[in-house]
Amino acid sequence: MLTKKGIENFCPLAIKEIKNVSRNSREYGPLFNSYVFIHVLESDVAMIKNLPNVINTLYWRSQPAIINPDEINAIKMMVENYTCMQLEKKAVIIGENIGIVERSITGISNNVTSIKHQGITVTLPTLGYSITAAREKARASPVTKPKESLTVALVKRLNPLFLFGY
Repeated sequence: MLTKKGIENFCPLAIKEIKNVSRNSREYGPLFNSYVFIHVLESDVAMIKNLPNVINTLYWRSQPAIINPDEINAIKMMVENYTCMQLEKKAVIIGENIGIVERSITGISNNVTSIKHQGITVTLPTLGYSITAAREKARASPVTKPKESLTVALVKRLNPLFLFGY
């Protein structure tokens, strides 16, 4: 709906590992629950609040929260390069730069040095989160996509028809 209205938006999706007592499963969904990042002028915030399915905007010190563009780019980089990520809550620190730490293992055998990429952690101080992604291992557990209702499936199939005016 935001895209149709010409509003630049971004909802990062990722695979989350759900740990149950009996087994672990993987589920595909939004990286940040209930967050959609938008790029609008401050005067357009009131219009966004009036859209259906929008509960509220995120506030920081009685003002709409402004996320550093470098943090948005870091989230996009993580979503493009990794599938399985974990979020960890951190303190919100305005004005601090994002932090990117790459974990690797250096191995030496027969006078040959090898470096294996193990994962990456990105700290997002404005959002108050850190995202950790590990190098994907071969897994047999399937990814469970959330089931959609019949009306949502119908709207998705009919939506392209309305975009082109048929």
